[in-house]
Amino acid sequence: MPTKKISDLGPLEHSLLDILWQRKQATAGEVLAAYNDAADKLLAYTTVITLLTRMVDKGILRVDKGRQPFNFTPSVTREQLLRQRVRDFVSTFFDGQNVDLALRLVEDEPLTEEAIQQLEAALQKHKSGRKQRGRKGARKG
Repeated sequence: MPTKKISDLGPLEHSLLDILWQRKQATAGEVLAAYNDAADKLLAYTTVITLLTRMVDKGILRVDKGRQPFNFTPSVTREQLLRQRVRDFVSTFFDGQNVDLALRLVEDEPLTEEAIQQLEAALQKHKSGRKQRGRKGARKG
């Protein structure tokens, strides 16, 4: 099932989205305060409103205009965004071959025993899922 394409985000938009993922929902003032508490370069309230509004227009955030101040909530999860960005990266740099990315990561960096076990478990789960799907397909035929 194809998923809806998540619009690209600039670095500031991504920073604001991180704040909203942490808080679940926030007003523009709360997002501004959270951002400026951790930032080297402070943002103005109007900048935050502009960025949040753009993200609403892109479908990345929802806004509750039922009362003032408006509350913003993420409409995409961190996992959804990460999955799409990885798919986009694999498509762009590895001609859509995800195994090439996986091999590059495994070959280029040393892995701990725990990481190896996690990879083996993920591969086993994937194999089991393929076998189950294969059996269901065989019954239909």
